[in-house]
Amino acid sequence: DDPVLASYVARRANNLIMLGRYAEGVALAERAIAIAGDTIDGNFFRLMHANGLMALGRLGEAEATLRTGIA
Repeated sequence: DDPVLASYVARRANNLIMLGRYAEGVALAERAIAIAGDTIDGNFFRLMHANGLMALGRLGEAEATLRTGIA
């Protein structure tokens, strides 16, 4: 997988989440995680993903995402 592509997608996801476009940001964060896999970057993208999920009120999913990152 391409780490440059994963970083690009993650930056876009983060920008959307910071703009309050949480659903769009979460979808892109999921794509970035899929590209990065179980790497340090992938775990950082999980944090971004969880932030978006929390903003959407999807707390259980956010917790699961964070637990995956620390497992």
